[in-house]
Amino acid sequence: MNGKKLIIFDYDGVIVDSIDIWIEVLEMVGSRYDAEHVIGRGELSKMKNITMNGIMDLAFVPDNNREKYLEDTFSELSDRALSMVLFKDIDNLLESLNAEDYIMCINTANNSKAILKKLEHTDLKKYISDVTGGDHCQVKSENINNLRKKFKVDAENTYMIGDSMNDITEGKKAGVNTIAVTYGWQSHDTLRKSSPDFICDSVKQLERLFIKS
Repeated sequence: MNGKKLIIFDYDGVIVDSIDIWIEVLEMVGSRYDAEHVIGRGELSKMKNITMNGIMDLAFVPDNNREKYLEDTFSELSDRALSMVLFKDIDNLLESLNAEDYIMCINTANNSKAILKKLEHTDLKKYISDVTGGDHCQVKSENINNLRKKFKVDAENTYMIGDSMNDITEGKKAGVNTIAVTYGWQSHDTLRKSSPDFICDSVKQLERLFIKS
């Protein structure tokens, strides 16, 4: 393994402010495929398992409709990809980390095609070495380990940044450093329950964690 450092970002709630779009899409797609429950902001803010499987379980999507539910959710999110707003200072953060030679990747439950569309539109794709979406694998700890192997980086030099308890739990399962951000989908008090190594309340605070002035 080399001495480089790998930073793995979740996407929704870390790079883009997307919770309202997700809620709209989940309600729309749920109505098509007989979901028994409409998931709201309050539930997303406290879910331990924010994956597509976890969402379908909570919404009580019938087993025979899950494949189409997943397909349509990713399609609707892709259609709205450019409407998702970058969090303030995210572009500066990625530029600064790139200048310090960090390897940066994205590990998310969202559709990788939708993410790539947004990254290309905002000219941020040049900073991101890999995007692994929920359309490929929903187990984030597996994705983390695959990225580590791909870029030959030790666990101690790898950081998982997320805004949900699931992000932190999966990072810990993979044995890497975990950073919770509270400006996304879940609150400081909720995220603290998953015992992250670091908690950041803003993008600027996140930048200070990595870039020493």
